[in-house]
Amino acid sequence: SVYIGLRKLQELLNLKERPRLLECYDIAIWQGQSPAASQIVFEEGKADKTRYRYYHMQTRPEGNNDFAMMEEVISRRIPHGKLPDVFVVDGGVAQVNTVTAVMRQNNLDIPVVGIAKSRDLSRGDFKSKDVDRSEERLIIPGRSNPYILNKCPSLFKIIVSMRDEAHRFSRKLHHKAESKRTM
Repeated sequence: SVYIGLRKLQELLNLKERPRLLECYDIAIWQGQSPAASQIVFEEGKADKTRYRYYHMQTRPEGNNDFAMMEEVISRRIPHGKLPDVFVVDGGVAQVNTVTAVMRQNNLDIPVVGIAKSRDLSRGDFKSKDVDRSEERLIIPGRSNPYILNKCPSLFKIIVSMRDEAHRFSRKLHHKAESKRTM
């Protein structure tokens, strides 16, 4: 059940109580244009679509910087009330560290985890068959090895669904922005 997955997350992050509210972020950039970010919200392991958000990002003069954009989106999110028990980011150690730094700057003690495929930890995007088959890992700050998600199927299901949902949602937005831009 969902509770098993959320309890596992509680244990992995040493939280006093089971996390109920999770937010997942994904940055989407296509051909360097119309960068956007999506915010996906799961409560008790289920999607709450009323709380999904899009963030339009400026195309940066220095080129698109995934980290700067992740920092921007989380900084923009924080003032908008009720924060999650855990932030989930699509990416590896560097993305997690970026968001953890934003938490520190805002004096927030909210854990941040990342989800990355094993071949994709550095985000050197290689599109081989290996990546599709390689295992999903949960990146946990302060832990030298990622947690292999398929060890806990219910946590796997929650985290991977959030990430896939974040991708789907940012794509939808992106296509809207692109068609407007190319008209």
